[in-house]
Amino acid sequence: EDNSDFLELMPIFIESVFIKSGKEKFPLDWQKLEIKYAVIGCGTVAKVHAYHFIEKGVKVVGFSDISDQQLLKFRELFGDVKTYTDYKEMIENEKPNVVSICTTPVLHKEQVLYCAERGIDILCEKPISTDLQALKEMVEMCKKSGVTLGIMLPRRYYNNSKATKNVLEKNLLGKLKEVSFI
Repeated sequence: EDNSDFLELMPIFIESVFIKSGKEKFPLDWQKLEIKYAVIGCGTVAKVHAYHFIEKGVKVVGFSDISDQQLLKFRELFGDVKTYTDYKEMIENEKPNVVSICTTPVLHKEQVLYCAERGIDILCEKPISTDLQALKEMVEMCKKSGVTLGIMLPRRYYNNSKATKNVLEKNLLGKLKEVSFI
């Protein structure tokens, strides 16, 4: 699977986390950063998040998921990292400063607010929310707490997405009457 879009976006997120801190000069020396990274939700996409953070030398301090079976898979894939069935327990015990939230969207608001209240920078999977009011609350809490909230929207960087945007901007299709996703 080609994850080049993630490779481009993940460093941008991490750099934005440390730009505000003033701790590091650029380009980043990933080995010197004091990132304590954790993953909330250990499904398929979480493997991609974890892999790319680990590839950069980021220290993973914990994985959480409600499924013991998923946690076992992550221990097999990524080694002896602490695992939790309760993400709040993981946050309190491991004290990460960056998390990936890779759970179902209905859980994002609670998890984003919990992490933001503790000053933890967040990379959240899409969609961040299906409710506009919940989205506003998350963004406001992150602003108030001074944390970076990144949302994975890599498809806009796919070649086919860029080509579609180009066609639409040049009005090569004429007036659109309907757009649907099959």
